[in-house]
Amino acid sequence: MEGWRLHKLIDTVVPLVTCRVDALFVSRDIPMGERLRSDQIREALKLGWRYVRRGSSGHWLKNGVRFVHMHNYILEVFDRGQYEDLDVEGKVVVDVGAGFGETAIYFLERGAKLVVAFEPCPNMFREMLINLALNGLLGRVIAINAGVGGKSAYRTLLCPRPTRAPLISFNRVLRSLPRDVVVKMDCEGCEYEAILSASSDNLSKVGEWSVEYHGNPEPLVRKLEASGFEVHVKGPWTWSVGFIRAKKPR
Repeated sequence: MEGWRLHKLIDTVVPLVTCRVDALFVSRDIPMGERLRSDQIREALKLGWRYVRRGSSGHWLKNGVRFVHMHNYILEVFDRGQYEDLDVEGKVVVDVGAGFGETAIYFLERGAKLVVAFEPCPNMFREMLINLALNGLLGRVIAINAGVGGKSAYRTLLCPRPTRAPLISFNRVLRSLPRDVVVKMDCEGCEYEAILSASSDNLSKVGEWSVEYHGNPEPLVRKLEASGFEVHVKGPWTWSVGFIRAKKPR
């Protein structure tokens, strides 16, 4: 058992240290602080992102899209096509787990009318606002520093430090929105209580879903099917994490 733990530690730490050391040798146009904070610098450069320096700071740029810092989430969304099959043109998108704003910006670039972005972690929320401002999109996003859940309450979340954050009832969120919205969920497990606690009437206001599940997808599949959706499961692609795509039948 101790040998297994040692191998697990090595498998986790060595790639991380290698990435950090590797970052020291990329372009000197990128400030050292930015090179050390992200293990995705070299990959981002290969994919065509470049760092535009402004004095002691700057931002990442590709195809007119800007981010103050580079994260793997950005590459997943903009370069690896994580949400390219979602039809958001002209739609209101509910972005649960909006992170650093990468999905909100992507959906607006794809023609979404409005994004309602929920992000409970204060550090990520602040960076999201910076990224939205960099792209001139603050007026097209309703940014809410809260998560969603089965009921409105406060809960301690890892952000990455333990942080007491507000949650808003998903039923309440859906009641306040027009019909045929698109819902994207990537909220590290909140999808279960949010969807399972929502009424079928409220769920039926959604036209299309993209849900990253963390565990057994079957309860979510049954609930969405019972609410009139055609459901497809992609994954799991690592451990018990994968995607659920759901649409109303044509």
